[in-house]
Amino acid sequence: MKKLLTADFRRIFKGKGIYVLMVLGFIFPAISALVIRLTGLANDVEELGDLAAEVFNPVGMYAASFSPTQNLGLILLIVVGVLLSGEFTNNTIRNKIVVGHSKTAIFLSSLITVLTYIFVVVLVNSSFTYLFNSISFGFGLQPFSAYFKRGLVAYSGIFVLYSLSTVATYLFKNLAGPLGIVLGVYFVLMMISTFVFAANGGEGVKAKLLFYLFPFLYLAGIAAPLQLEWLWATLTNIGYLAVFTAAGILIANRTDYK
Repeated sequence: MKKLLTADFRRIFKGKGIYVLMVLGFIFPAISALVIRLTGLANDVEELGDLAAEVFNPVGMYAASFSPTQNLGLILLIVVGVLLSGEFTNNTIRNKIVVGHSKTAIFLSSLITVLTYIFVVVLVNSSFTYLFNSISFGFGLQPFSAYFKRGLVAYSGIFVLYSLSTVATYLFKNLAGPLGIVLGVYFVLMMISTFVFAANGGEGVKAKLLFYLFPFLYLAGIAAPLQLEWLWATLTNIGYLAVFTAAGILIANRTDYK
């Protein structure tokens, strides 16, 4: 397992891809914050109404930076998909089997590598989003605990999506299948949850039912976890991560790598 992880980490950190994404993780927040600053939105946001105030603030912008449908999110999803599917299209995964690595160790190494990859890139992007927007709107508007809670929900949520992507890659052994499943599941649930949330005025259990069942939907920025909802969301996401890990190990061990 240690040798597998070392080899996988060396492969991603020796490549240019992760560093390009880290640079983009700096550029996108910088451009966004600059636009907000130049347009004066940071000063006039209260005049746009409560809805705008909920979105255009440091915590709201920080939470939105995790969305898999924003610019960097889509790029990252595709890049990670290419890296994962490349193991099958280039048949390098069979070489790992030949030298004696177990299928369980191979899958776990892939999953840990993927989650590390996206953690590094997303950490850069979300950190600069927090920094630049705090400069634009002003520091101290919201307590650090708000960022911490939203961060736990967001990181655990994005881990769920990428663990699903990893499992789907081992199932389909290509790029299109996993990408379609992750985006399809996310978009369908996001649209339904948006409709239900709006239909119930954004209040009550009915409005947030899908968010309780699928907390990774908080990544869409439609709703924010209130009070102890952040704890429920984080723990539920961890539960999904455990389930997908177990499913991935099962699929990996039943797969015949030819």
